[in-house]
Amino acid sequence: MRRVPSNTISSSDYSSTNSDPLCNGQGGSMSTVHMTPNSQTISAKVISLSGSLKRRDAVSSNLATAKSLNWEFFDAATSDRPVELIVDTKRQLAKCGRVLSNGEIGCFKSHFEVLKQFVEGDGREWLLVLEDDVWVDPEFDFHLLTKELEKLQIDCLRLFARRIKRVDVVGYFGEQQVVRFRSDPYGTQAYVISRAGAARFLSTIKAIDMPIDVELGRFWNHGLAIYAIFPFPCVERAFVSTLLQEREHSKGAVQNRSLRHYIFRIENKFHKEMANLHFRWSRFWKRGEC
Repeated sequence: MRRVPSNTISSSDYSSTNSDPLCNGQGGSMSTVHMTPNSQTISAKVISLSGSLKRRDAVSSNLATAKSLNWEFFDAATSDRPVELIVDTKRQLAKCGRVLSNGEIGCFKSHFEVLKQFVEGDGREWLLVLEDDVWVDPEFDFHLLTKELEKLQIDCLRLFARRIKRVDVVGYFGEQQVVRFRSDPYGTQAYVISRAGAARFLSTIKAIDMPIDVELGRFWNHGLAIYAIFPFPCVERAFVSTLLQEREHSKGAVQNRSLRHYIFRIENKFHKEMANLHFRWSRFWKRGEC
């Protein structure tokens, strides 16, 4: 794919016909909506506990001058908030190999509710999901980004990741690379998702069996390949994370990993490799046709 210099990007660059796809592959309360110009196609929800005032102040200060973005806080769920999902420790042991912490369950419910509300009637075609420990580049133009994603037929894009994994470069957004991860880089701190992508992801979720970032990383299951933009326009702030502390404690606890768990891991590994092989084979044939 031809690289597009950053000084040539404008709204007119996105009027051409879409290219072939690169890969087939009850909610919380809301705060006042913060409006900025050029925000017709995308809105943003910042997942945050209602009592996290320091984090909310940091988010408000950061996003006050953000381009092409209207945003609002979404009151994060706690583990005991009812949702239409099964929460069963036996299923968690079988698929995750351990029992999820209360923080992980609350985080899963929060992202599930945000996406569900978006699909059911947000009114826009794209949603930016942020956790409250993230800093966003206020000069980054999310409106233009969604136009580029529509051209590339990408339904979900990570704006941050916890791990460095092998990637394939599939395009450029100005001077930033658009990449596809071959394996889950972990983290749901910041991502952009289309209405169709959110609906597809939600349709595969019936229970809370694993952390939300692991579920989102199973691209072979829901068909949303893991794309990201690099360098990342978002970074994680150095706040103390009680969720990570709970996760590490849960990992350190003795768990009796069953045969079902190891079979599940083997099956997932197989399906992941098959999905990656399909992607690389499709790119090979597409290049041969050019």
